[in-house]
Amino acid sequence: MHKGLKILISSSFTFNIASASFGPLYAIFVEKIGGGILEASGVYAAQAITIGILIFLLGKVEDKINKRKILILGYFMQFVGITSYIFVQNIAQLFVVQIYLGIASAVTIPAFDAFYSKSLDRGKESSEWSVWESGTRIIAALAAIAGGFIAAEFGFTYLFVWMGFFSGIAAFSTLLLLRKKEYEKLFPPRF
Repeated sequence: MHKGLKILISSSFTFNIASASFGPLYAIFVEKIGGGILEASGVYAAQAITIGILIFLLGKVEDKINKRKILILGYFMQFVGITSYIFVQNIAQLFVVQIYLGIASAVTIPAFDAFYSKSLDRGKESSEWSVWESGTRIIAALAAIAGGFIAAEFGFTYLFVWMGFFSGIAAFSTLLLLRKKEYEKLFPPRF
């Protein structure tokens, strides 16, 4: 596994700490800001629909542009979205943040998948994908426990600061991809 792939994996794992910390607590947060079951499912559906529609469209666009820059943009967009949870006080604001995060995910996912796939060592595709797949599940489990502890002991604001910290590290670590010459061959710069 070459260094560039390790950067991709570590930034993805770090971002996963941020996103998985909130996952199991999402419905509790919705209730805390005045929502119920329908609002929780509606806001979640709005994000999923946003991702589903835009990922298809953006994937086609991203075939024609610099995937390194798009990936970095996507991680920084996700950092902004996750940090925005700190300011959410009602369901309408949560809708805006979730839709924004849906857009950010739709920007990030096609570029990440293309980048990761192109970065795999020939003959090691399954094992190198399994590193990412197994790692994200294990990290999600640990992050869920940590997120639950932080929210229970200190409140959601502290949880969102925690999430923002890790998503910021992930975003800034992707900047290392700009300096990798090996990616010039995989993804020539295009504007």
